[in-house]
Amino acid sequence: GLAGNGVYSILEDDLGRLWFGTDRGLCHYYEGEFEIYKTNEDISCLWGCVKDSRGGLWFGLKGKIGAKASICNVMDQNVKLIELNYDGGLSDGINGLLEDENGIIWCCGPGLYRIDNDYVELIQKTEKMSISAIMRDGPDLIWLSTHSGLYKYNTKINKLEIVDGDMSDGSSVVSISRDIHGFLWFITEDGKLYRCEKSELKEMTKSDHRFWHGACFDSIGRLWVSSYG
Repeated sequence: GLAGNGVYSILEDDLGRLWFGTDRGLCHYYEGEFEIYKTNEDISCLWGCVKDSRGGLWFGLKGKIGAKASICNVMDQNVKLIELNYDGGLSDGINGLLEDENGIIWCCGPGLYRIDNDYVELIQKTEKMSISAIMRDGPDLIWLSTHSGLYKYNTKINKLEIVDGDMSDGSSVVSISRDIHGFLWFITEDGKLYRCEKSELKEMTKSDHRFWHGACFDSIGRLWVSSYG
Protein backbone atom coordinates (compact mmCIF):
# COMPACT_ATOMS: atom_id res chain seq x y z
CA GLY A 1 0.00 0.00 0.00
CA LEU A 2 0.91 3.63 0.32
CA ALA A 3 3.88 4.69 2.42
CA GLY A 4 1.63 7.09 4.37
CA ASN A 5 -1.97 8.25 4.59
CA GLY A 6 -1.26 11.87 3.62
CA VAL A 7 -0.43 12.09 -0.11
CA TYR A 8 1.09 15.47 -0.99
CA SER A 9 2.55 15.00 -4.49
CA ILE A 10 2.03 12.85 -7.61
CA LEU A 11 3.99 12.42 -10.84
CA GLU A 12 4.52 9.87 -13.62
CA ASP A 13 8.00 8.71 -14.65
CA ASP A 14 9.32 7.65 -18.07
CA LEU A 15 8.35 4.03 -17.38
CA GLY A 16 4.70 4.91 -16.74
CA ARG A 17 4.93 4.45 -12.98
CA LEU A 18 2.98 6.87 -10.79
CA TRP A 19 4.99 8.17 -7.83
CA PHE A 20 3.34 9.37 -4.63
CA GLY A 21 5.08 11.58 -2.07
CA THR A 22 3.51 11.02 1.33
CA ASP A 23 3.95 12.09 4.94
CA ARG A 24 5.96 8.91 5.59
CA GLY A 25 8.01 8.49 2.45
CA LEU A 26 7.90 7.73 -1.26
CA CYS A 27 6.18 4.94 -3.19
CA HIS A 28 5.20 4.15 -6.76
CA TYR A 29 2.21 2.46 -8.42
CA TYR A 30 2.60 0.20 -11.46
CA GLU A 31 0.40 -2.49 -13.00
CA GLY A 32 -2.04 -2.44 -10.10
CA GLU A 33 0.49 -2.65 -7.26
CA PHE A 34 2.06 -0.16 -4.85
CA GLU A 35 5.73 -0.47 -3.91
CA ILE A 36 7.45 1.58 -1.20
CA TYR A 37 10.73 3.19 -2.31
CA LYS A 38 13.44 2.18 0.15
CA THR A 39 16.41 4.44 0.90
CA ASN A 40 18.66 5.24 3.83
CA GLU A 41 17.93 8.96 3.44
CA ASP A 42 15.22 10.65 5.52
CA ILE A 43 12.75 11.65 2.78
CA SER A 44 9.47 11.75 4.68
CA CYS A 45 6.88 14.47 4.07
CA LEU A 46 7.38 15.00 0.32
CA TRP A 47 5.47 17.96 -1.12
CA GLY A 48 6.17 19.49 -4.53
CA CYS A 49 7.51 17.34 -7.38
CA VAL A 50 8.73 17.44 -10.98
CA LYS A 51 10.33 15.06 -13.51
CA ASP A 52 13.31 16.58 -15.33
CA SER A 53 14.38 16.10 -18.96
CA ARG A 54 16.90 13.40 -17.96
CA GLY A 55 14.25 11.30 -16.24
CA GLY A 56 15.24 12.33 -12.72
CA LEU A 57 12.54 12.91 -10.12
CA TRP A 58 12.64 15.94 -7.82
CA PHE A 59 10.65 16.30 -4.61
CA GLY A 60 10.41 19.10 -2.08
CA LEU A 61 10.75 18.10 1.56
CA LYS A 62 8.84 19.72 4.35
CA GLY A 63 11.31 21.23 6.78
CA LYS A 64 11.34 19.96 10.35
CA ILE A 65 11.10 22.42 13.22
CA GLY A 66 14.39 24.30 13.49
CA ALA A 67 15.77 22.81 10.26
CA LYS A 68 16.06 24.03 6.68
CA ALA A 69 13.95 22.44 3.97
CA SER A 70 15.63 20.33 1.30
CA ILE A 71 15.19 19.19 -2.28
CA CYS A 72 15.35 15.45 -2.97
CA ASN A 73 16.57 14.19 -6.38
CA VAL A 74 15.81 10.54 -7.21
CA MET A 75 17.63 9.05 -10.22
CA ASP A 76 17.37 5.28 -10.58
CA GLN A 77 18.44 4.00 -7.15
CA ASN A 78 20.39 7.13 -6.21
CA VAL A 79 19.02 9.80 -3.85
CA LYS A 80 20.63 13.23 -3.45
CA LEU A 81 19.52 15.89 -0.94
CA ILE A 82 20.17 19.60 -1.54
CA GLU A 83 19.65 21.85 1.48
CA LEU A 84 18.45 25.41 0.99
CA ASN A 85 20.56 27.49 3.36
CA TYR A 86 18.91 30.89 3.32
CA ASP A 87 18.28 32.68 6.61
CA GLY A 88 14.58 32.88 7.29
CA GLY A 89 13.70 31.05 4.07
CA LEU A 90 11.92 27.81 3.34
CA SER A 91 11.58 26.51 6.89
CA ASP A 92 7.98 25.83 5.86
CA GLY A 93 9.10 23.47 3.10
CA ILE A 94 9.20 23.27 -0.69
CA ASN A 95 5.70 23.21 -2.15
CA GLY A 96 6.35 23.14 -5.91
CA LEU A 97 9.08 22.56 -8.50
CA LEU A 98 9.56 22.88 -12.26
CA GLU A 99 12.31 22.56 -14.88
CA ASP A 100 12.83 25.33 -17.45
CA GLU A 101 14.05 25.02 -21.05
CA ASN A 102 17.67 25.27 -19.89
CA GLY A 103 17.39 22.35 -17.48
CA ILE A 104 17.36 24.61 -14.40
CA ILE A 105 15.13 23.55 -11.50
CA TRP A 106 12.88 26.21 -9.93
CA CYS A 107 11.23 25.70 -6.55
CA CYS A 108 8.82 27.63 -4.35
CA GLY A 109 7.77 27.97 -0.74
CA PRO A 110 8.08 31.26 1.19
CA GLY A 111 9.88 32.56 -1.89
CA LEU A 112 10.92 31.64 -5.44
CA TYR A 113 14.27 29.88 -5.87
CA ARG A 114 16.38 28.53 -8.74
CA ILE A 115 18.79 25.56 -8.62
CA ASP A 116 21.53 25.23 -11.24
CA ASN A 117 24.04 22.39 -10.73
CA ASP A 118 23.26 22.30 -7.00
CA TYR A 119 23.77 26.08 -6.68
CA VAL A 120 20.73 27.68 -5.02
CA GLU A 121 19.75 31.26 -5.89
CA LEU A 122 16.97 33.35 -4.33
CA ILE A 123 14.94 34.96 -7.14
CA GLN A 124 11.87 36.48 -5.48
CA LYS A 125 11.31 36.84 -1.76
CA THR A 126 7.70 36.53 -0.58
CA GLU A 127 7.83 37.02 3.16
CA LYS A 128 4.09 37.35 3.82
CA MET A 129 2.76 34.66 1.48
CA SER A 130 3.78 31.07 0.89
CA ILE A 131 3.80 29.89 -2.73
CA SER A 132 1.92 26.59 -2.86
CA ALA A 133 2.45 25.61 -6.53
CA ILE A 134 4.42 26.62 -9.61
CA MET A 135 3.99 26.02 -13.36
CA ARG A 136 5.91 27.18 -16.42
CA ASP A 137 3.91 28.74 -19.27
CA GLY A 138 6.20 29.48 -22.20
CA PRO A 139 9.85 30.60 -22.07
CA ASP A 140 9.37 33.69 -19.88
CA LEU A 141 6.26 33.13 -17.74
CA ILE A 142 5.79 31.21 -14.48
CA TRP A 143 2.44 30.80 -12.71
CA LEU A 144 2.50 30.91 -8.91
CA SER A 145 -0.41 29.93 -6.69
CA THR A 146 -0.68 31.20 -3.13
CA HIS A 147 -3.25 31.25 -0.34
CA SER A 148 -3.95 34.86 -1.31
CA GLY A 149 -4.46 34.33 -5.04
CA LEU A 150 -2.75 33.56 -8.34
CA TYR A 151 0.34 35.38 -9.61
CA LYS A 152 2.39 35.51 -12.79
CA TYR A 153 6.15 35.97 -12.68
CA ASN A 154 7.91 37.21 -15.82
CA THR A 155 11.45 35.84 -15.75
CA LYS A 156 12.63 38.15 -18.53
CA ILE A 157 11.76 41.44 -16.80
CA ASN A 158 11.71 40.11 -13.20
CA LYS A 159 8.13 41.21 -12.56
CA LEU A 160 5.52 39.64 -10.27
CA GLU A 161 1.83 40.51 -10.77
CA ILE A 162 -1.46 39.19 -9.41
CA VAL A 163 -3.94 37.54 -11.80
CA ASP A 164 -7.59 38.52 -11.75
CA GLY A 165 -9.84 35.50 -12.06
CA ASP A 166 -13.11 33.85 -11.08
CA MET A 167 -12.06 33.13 -7.50
CA SER A 168 -13.98 35.84 -5.70
CA ASP A 169 -14.72 33.51 -2.78
CA GLY A 170 -11.04 33.47 -1.84
CA SER A 171 -10.39 29.82 -2.74
CA SER A 172 -6.86 28.71 -1.95
CA VAL A 173 -5.08 27.29 -5.04
CA VAL A 174 -2.83 24.43 -3.95
CA SER A 175 -1.83 22.78 -7.25
CA ILE A 176 -1.31 23.60 -10.94
CA SER A 177 -1.27 20.89 -13.65
CA ARG A 178 -1.09 20.78 -17.45
CA ASP A 179 -3.24 18.31 -19.43
CA ILE A 180 -2.26 16.49 -22.64
CA HIS A 181 -3.82 19.30 -24.71
CA GLY A 182 -1.71 22.00 -23.05
CA PHE A 183 -4.44 23.53 -20.85
CA LEU A 184 -3.49 24.60 -17.33
CA TRP A 185 -5.69 23.36 -14.47
CA PHE A 186 -5.85 24.88 -10.98
CA ILE A 187 -6.89 22.83 -7.96
CA THR A 188 -8.20 24.49 -4.80
CA GLU A 189 -7.99 23.12 -1.29
CA ASP A 190 -11.78 23.15 -0.92
CA GLY A 191 -12.38 20.83 -3.91
CA LYS A 192 -12.77 23.21 -6.87
CA LEU A 193 -11.24 22.66 -10.29
CA TYR A 194 -10.50 25.50 -12.73
CA ARG A 195 -9.20 25.45 -16.30
CA CYS A 196 -7.31 28.33 -17.88
CA GLU A 197 -8.63 29.21 -21.35
CA LYS A 198 -7.08 32.17 -23.19
CA SER A 199 -5.73 33.54 -19.89
CA GLU A 200 -9.19 33.32 -18.26
CA LEU A 201 -10.14 30.95 -15.43
CA LYS A 202 -13.25 28.80 -15.81
CA GLU A 203 -14.65 26.69 -12.97
CA MET A 204 -15.12 23.13 -14.25
CA THR A 205 -16.33 21.15 -11.25
CA LYS A 206 -16.54 21.04 -7.48
CA SER A 207 -16.17 18.11 -5.09
CA ASP A 208 -17.66 17.68 -1.63
CA HIS A 209 -14.31 16.25 -0.54
CA ARG A 210 -12.08 18.87 1.09
CA PHE A 211 -8.36 19.18 1.75
CA TRP A 212 -7.15 18.54 -1.81
CA HIS A 213 -3.42 19.03 -2.23
CA GLY A 214 -1.70 17.55 -5.32
CA ALA A 215 -2.80 16.81 -8.89
CA CYS A 216 -1.30 15.20 -11.97
CA PHE A 217 -2.47 14.30 -15.48
CA ASP A 218 -1.10 10.94 -16.63
CA SER A 219 -0.02 10.05 -20.18
CA ILE A 220 -3.54 9.04 -21.26
CA GLY A 221 -5.23 12.18 -19.94
CA ARG A 222 -6.60 11.01 -16.59
CA LEU A 223 -6.47 13.49 -13.71
CA TRP A 224 -5.21 12.14 -10.39
CA VAL A 225 -5.87 14.21 -7.26
CA SER A 226 -4.40 13.65 -3.80
CA SER A 227 -5.59 14.85 -0.42
CA TYR A 228 -4.39 15.08 3.16
CA GLY A 229 -6.30 11.96 4.19
